[in-house]
Amino acid sequence: AKLRIRYAESLYPDGNLNVENLRYARATDTYVFAGGPEPETWQPRFTYHGFRYAEVSIPAAPHVLTPPTLSSVQAVLVHSNLAPAASFSSSNAHFNQIHTAALWTLRSNLMSIPTDGAQRDERMGWLADAHLASAASMLHFEAVPLYENFLRLIADEIGPNGQVPDVAPHRTFGQKSGDPAWAAAYPVIAWSLYTRHADRRALDEHYANIKRWVDYLGTRAKGDLLADSLYGDWMALEATPGELVSTCYYYLASSIVAKAARVLGNETDATTYTQLAANIAAAVNTKYNGGTQTAFVLPLAFGITPTARRKRDMDELNKSLLQYNNTHVTTGIHGTRYLFPLLTEMSHPELAYDLLNARDYPSYGYMLAQGATTIWEIWQHKTGPRTNSHNHPALAAIAAFFVESTAGIQIDEASPGYRHFRLAPQITRDLNHASAHLDTPQGRIQINWQRTARGYEVHAEVPLNSTATIALPKINRDNPSVLHNGQPEAPLRVQPYPKNTLDFDLKGGHHTFAVILP
Repeated sequence: AKLRIRYAESLYPDGNLNVENLRYARATDTYVFAGGPEPETWQPRFTYHGFRYAEVSIPAAPHVLTPPTLSSVQAVLVHSNLAPAASFSSSNAHFNQIHTAALWTLRSNLMSIPTDGAQRDERMGWLADAHLASAASMLHFEAVPLYENFLRLIADEIGPNGQVPDVAPHRTFGQKSGDPAWAAAYPVIAWSLYTRHADRRALDEHYANIKRWVDYLGTRAKGDLLADSLYGDWMALEATPGELVSTCYYYLASSIVAKAARVLGNETDATTYTQLAANIAAAVNTKYNGGTQTAFVLPLAFGITPTARRKRDMDELNKSLLQYNNTHVTTGIHGTRYLFPLLTEMSHPELAYDLLNARDYPSYGYMLAQGATTIWEIWQHKTGPRTNSHNHPALAAIAAFFVESTAGIQIDEASPGYRHFRLAPQITRDLNHASAHLDTPQGRIQINWQRTARGYEVHAEVPLNSTATIALPKINRDNPSVLHNGQPEAPLRVQPYPKNTLDFDLKGGHHTFAVILP
């Protein structure tokens, strides 16, 4: 007698499994019973399955077998050994649900390498998914060894001219000379390991290869613009020119090489690649002037947009979000990753709140309204045989936003490993409280804020080995008063637009702030 288990992410209306979006993946286990007198227990040993539904059957089972019941089956969670390193909760149950769905997505796609999906016929190390989700994964899990290993797998695939592939390890999917927005995982992840974990080893080991890749892109660029593009802003609802997306990542990679060179004491390279980045920015600003949401987001987020134009471009982005698209995104995986932190950086946290709080298409809330428990690859609800994974890490990058923006624990790149960091809680709309913790190389950071009858309070724990700057939002009030540990205290700095905050410098220890709004 044979036992068969089939797996799927969705069901047909009649309740049967819908395996269409798994494509060529069989997602089927077959076990032949030994037939002895003792009960038999079995689970897969050489594979794993990403699924929401499992169908258990014993085709043509002899009558002597006891039919399986729900209690006959147990799901076992399998992923790389990643201890949790962060938490988030808030008064908005919808936000908590998005965060939980994103964590399930990240966890189930950290399987020795960061994969693109846990279920279908890929489960590959697509580099864009890897770098877009890396900040969220490094925040929420102790994932340094996994990403160090992944950088070495990328290095193993580097081509003779310095090309970096779309996928590592490279097999069936992707190109050996990858889309720059995908191959950018190499510098982005290496720099993140350094800034978030003070892991200089990642720079020591990979700097030469990353510089070589940027130099290769230089041989492909014309007038400092890079037309090489295979995928652009993947799954966007409006098309951004592939040249713009690729060139923005060319700029980001050049900037990282310049910063890494300075860390490693190579001032000649630092000067060379700083100038290269400036040349790329000038080329982008000469040819492009926004258009799509992503066309505004990437230059603004990466620092390409000149200072004199940042407010104007941000206003145009807001028009697209609010007026032209009824408070909805049209961004794909790249634009979405950087949109939400950009909104808070540019003093529009209320808009970020509204976008996240939406329940209709396209939004994270729409996914949840359709019953999603993990984050999808695309904004649409599709269950057919095309590209539509229901467990995909790229858009799950939003998990980082809740810790870094809503709660407000933010990295300071100039002080790797959180030796110094920022606390910048975003107190928006009807959100009454939020809290988070983050385990860092210096110790645990904690923050908890809640509204009060007269304003709001913030409780923060700074590791004894660290210092911090806390940026308390003015919430459109001119002269809030502040008590620090029960005593009146004037801020060291009052930040104008776009920050609009009262800034205090903190030493290690516990701090309580009561902000009284006039």
